[in-house]
Amino acid sequence: SMDFVANSLAISPDNNTLYATLPYTNNSAGTAAIIDINSKQIQKEFYGGVNILEVISYKRNINQTQKNGMAVLAVGDFGSDKSAIYYGDLDENNLDIEKKNFNTFSTGTNGYNGPREMTIHDDFLFVTTYLDLRIFDMNTHQLEANFGAFYKYENINFISDSIAIVTVPNDQMYSPNDFISIARKYNTTNIPKRNDVEVGKRPLWLYFEPYFMVLHVLCQGEDKNNNGLWDGDDELPSYWQIKGDAVNAIPELIIELPFNSLEHPLHPVIDQNQGIFYLPQDDYVGAYKMNNIMNNFVAIDFKVQNLDLIDNYIVVTPHSSLPNNDSLYLYEISSKNIVRAIYGGDNIISGIYCSNVKI
Repeated sequence: SMDFVANSLAISPDNNTLYATLPYTNNSAGTAAIIDINSKQIQKEFYGGVNILEVISYKRNINQTQKNGMAVLAVGDFGSDKSAIYYGDLDENNLDIEKKNFNTFSTGTNGYNGPREMTIHDDFLFVTTYLDLRIFDMNTHQLEANFGAFYKYENINFISDSIAIVTVPNDQMYSPNDFISIARKYNTTNIPKRNDVEVGKRPLWLYFEPYFMVLHVLCQGEDKNNNGLWDGDDELPSYWQIKGDAVNAIPELIIELPFNSLEHPLHPVIDQNQGIFYLPQDDYVGAYKMNNIMNNFVAIDFKVQNLDLIDNYIVVTPHSSLPNNDSLYLYEISSKNIVRAIYGGDNIISGIYCSNVKI
């Protein structure tokens, strides 16, 4: 095992390298680290900006050569406009890198308006902020397009090379929102055209099922007076399916879930072989058949904060409020039982699986 404290992790596409952002105090510089998974040693550490938020791994084609890389997203000083992205394409062993190899540019937002999350797709870097969705050219660092002002954008997912889906839990006044945004290219440009699809209050999670061409959406609902009690005019959490194309998307409410049972951030996992998604809820994990939502069962009978899928197993991270949150648990899908506990230190945030490491 490796003993260090990190607030964000990502694994390289070849499963040999772990990228980590190391903790910081508020408004101080953070550190990004490159770790060799096999030797369990930190190979490089470098400056990653003020108030580091996230690290991701990526792969892209440059001059017909595939490159692996890492990108770090930093919020910057709160109240300033110094949010930044640091990214670099790494060599074959992912270790020979110095700060001078990194590209750096600002997202153009301050700490109160994001940035929130990033992803890299087709040589463009997409960043959600609390102002809009921003699209940067990775080669020129120029802002190519943005859309959707006056909403607080969070997660972003791609369902094709030309269509991205963004969750929009809140509007600019932090009031619950009830739609997701579909950004799609038109003509020959990269400027997105926006189509909003109405679902439940505070959409938190998206999953696109390519075989059936269905977009699955989970919404948190709304406790209007924040008293933690069902008052009749509140809105329950809900599960939706959206069918059709990007222009003619048709949303359908599939099922409402127990009041106040979903938290943000939300980390379900999908067992694609069985067509089941495992959903962390108030004090358990529910398992739901996507083609027969009423055929559901309780998979794990305690509160969790993160799930990750390994073939026939789910890595379960207990919620931070529980006394047993110093271990990860392996849930075996076929037997529907927890078969192993793996000690991971006090107050585990999440566990992710790497295929090159035997557990």
